Order: sequence, then structure tokens, then C-alpha cells
Amino acid sequence: MDPCPTPLPSSTDQITAAVRAELAAGRLDRASALCRQLLEATPDGAGALGLAGAVALRAGRHDLALALSDRAVALEPGSAGHHDTLGLALAAVGRLGESLEHHRRAVALSPADPEFQRDLGLILARMGRRREAGTVLAAVLARHPAFPGALSGLASVTLPGADYRSVLAWIHEALRPRTYVEIGVESGATLALARPPTLALGIDPAPRVSHTFGVPTRLFVTTSDDFFARHDLIAELDGQRVELAFIDGLHTFDQALKDFANLERSANASTVIVFHDILPLDAISSARVRRSDFWTGDTWKVLPALRRYRPDLAVFVVPTAPSGLAVVSGLDPSSTILVEAFDQIVAGLMPLTLADWQAQQRAFGPTTIPNRQAAVAEHLARLRGP
Repeated sequence: MDPCPTPLPSSTDQITAAVRAELAAGRLDRASALCRQLLEATPDGAGALGLAGAVALRAGRHDLALALSDRAVALEPGSAGHHDTLGLALAAVGRLGESLEHHRRAVALSPADPEFQRDLGLILARMGRRREAGTVLAAVLARHPAFPGALSGLASVTLPGADYRSVLAWIHEALRPRTYVEIGVESGATLALARPPTLALGIDPAPRVSHTFGVPTRLFVTTSDDFFARHDLIAELDGQRVELAFIDGLHTFDQALKDFANLERSANASTVIVFHDILPLDAISSARVRRSDFWTGDTWKVLPALRRYRPDLAVFVVPTAPSGLAVVSGLDPSSTILVEAFDQIVAGLMPLTLADWQAQQRAFGPTTIPNRQAAVAEHLARLRGP
């Protein structure tokens, strides 16, 4: 099928503008076809080569992106954008040292551009140079709060080691639960971590599942509130109680707390419930209202809520990117404390600021364990007892 069913623009300026528009819209086939026309018109134009390299990079054609952007730099070595694209292409094929050189050059040529600074920080992070990466990314955010990609990059260097999906996989491996419930399914990446003999159940009002499940999995396309109002969770689990659950829904602490209370009714003393987005990175990404591409919401307020109202629970935190996991056990299905005090809890914690939380963490925070599989398995064994 012809990737360009509509007429292509004719002038070089028109083609360039059209490529940028198609690239911004994610229409890569159209952008690639326009780039071919642009290169036919200006085969030795540094701007055309650089733009075509950026399109090839987005399309996953890394060798082509490398060749095009390398020619662009040779023709126009004073262009920060060409160096940045070449750095990204080099990183895509694993040539990290050379990539770093070009990202540094891009920043030197255009030190005020946050995109080039962010890309420098990200390559430093990928190379394991966490302190340098953190300094660069923090500087970007100081001048451009919530700049795309900078917050998630800073999270990766702040919380090194395995990411949260890997840690959740460790938890599945250690517990081998008979039942697993997930609130907030999205693509199904974490729901797909369940392995035999687990029966899995997912709840999400708008899932976009793109993963294959390896165990019997029941997916309820509804909100968690509606699910618990209309369904008996134990009955949906074939008469079994919840053994492992993962809460990753609306990213607000009151909803997460409500989900926890609803799950606890179908739990037992050895049930483990895991909260995502429990370690706030900064005031913007951890705010209740989303204002950035990387956003964890105010789920972090769950920890002070449980600490204050449910000190009987056993809790530990795994500092895993991008925003930590809290692992909770010692549940009591007969407890009504969270339900009865819900309005009081929400009213009391809604004004809590990140600075308040940080002060409380230093004084009363739960155990934070190393982000290593052996440590997670050891603490899970302690939670579940002999």
C-alpha cells in the first residue's frame, strides 16, 4: 500500500515543515516518505540529513539514523541538533562512549536548550554515572520543571537497580500465590507476571492489554469501586482468599487506601498487598493533579495513613524505579478501622506536603530494604512467618 496517498508538498521549506508535523504526530511512514523526497531535492543538505536521521531513529532504523546524522554532523559540525541526534543514534547501537561525546558537544553548542541537557543526563544514567546524571537532570528540572523525560530519568538514577516490574516478578516467584488480584491493569505487563498455579484477576475501567497471560486470568472492565460494590471477590476467585495483590490504579492516596480496605476483606494474615508509586520524587510528579508526563500522584500518603491508623500491619519498602513499592502483610479481614475512619484519614492527610512527608519518613518511616532479590525474598519470608 502506498504510504503517501495524498500529494506531497513541493518546496523544500514545505517538505521540511511537513516532515516535522508528521513526526510530531507520530506518522512515521508519512514522515519517512517526505524525507526521501527532501533528500532527493537536497542530497547534501545538512538540515535534510539531520531531519531524516531523526525520523529514522524514531522509526527504529538505527543504522540508517547513524549514517544520516553522521553525514549531517560532518557537513554542519556547529549544529547542536545534529550532534544530539547522532548521540542518540550511537546510543541506540550501543556505542555509549561516542554517544556521550556528541551529547556533550550538543550542550556546549547550545547550553540553554533543556532537550540537549536532558539527553546528556540520560546517556550518563545509562552508562551508570548516576551522580553526574542526577546533577544534569536536576539542573534541567530546576529551570524547566516537568520537562519531558527529565523526571523519569532522575527517578532511574535516584532509585537504581531492578525496576518495579522485576521486583514484582521476584515477589511472585517467592510467594507463588494461588490467587493474584491487580487493580490498574493498563497494558497487562504486570498482570502477565502471574505464573502457574496462580489464578489471576484484573480490574481496570479502560485496559489496553497487549500482553499474553500465562495463567487463567479474569479481567473486569470496571472501576475498582464498582467491582467491589457488585462482586464477591472470594467467589470470583473460586472460593479462595486473596494471597497477593497489586494496587496501581488512580494514583491518589484515598482511592489506593479504599482499594486496600476492600482487598483486606478478602484476605488473611499471610496475604501480601503491594502498593506502587509510594516514594515521591519531587513536588510536581507527586502532586495530586497531573502536571507532567512522569506522574506518580499522591499515593505516597498511604504510608503515613497506615502508620497512623494501622500500626498492626507489617510494611517494608523496596526503593525500585521509578517510584518504589510498599509491601504490606499482617492483614486482618475483620478490621473496619480504615472504613470507619476513612473521612477523617482523608481530611487529615490531604494537606500533607512533600516536605512534611520527608520529615516523617526520617523519623517514622517503614523499613527500606535493598533492591535485591535475596533481600526481598528474605523479608517476604519474615512477613509470612514460619
